[in-house]
Amino acid sequence: MFAPFDENRSCLERQYLDAPYESGRSGEELAAALAQHRADYPDEPRILTKAWLFHLLCTQARIAPEPGDPFVGKLEHHNLPQILRREWMQEEGGREFRNEPPIPAGAWGAQLDCASHV
Repeated sequence: MFAPFDENRSCLERQYLDAPYESGRSGEELAAALAQHRADYPDEPRILTKAWLFHLLCTQARIAPEPGDPFVGKLEHHNLPQILRREWMQEEGGREFRNEPPIPAGAWGAQLDCASHV
């Protein structure tokens, strides 16, 4: 049974600052693995690169298990999904789905989906 929020508040507010990460590869190693993968597969569709990165993080990133947290633990992803997304957005120059053709009333517009929620 988990303690009430009021009892855990200070711990929860600092949980990402004080996370006891263990095992796994460093941020530099993960970034190097991603760079190598992208060099090896320069024409790979972005969705596959995104899936490959997600697999890399889930299998090789450092984790911080926390028995008192109902969300089990944390994954130290070093913002690699966000960095990749920013790069792809810059490559696209913000042009994706920019009313080409114009979006009819009531239709949904979108942006490049590549960050996800790790």
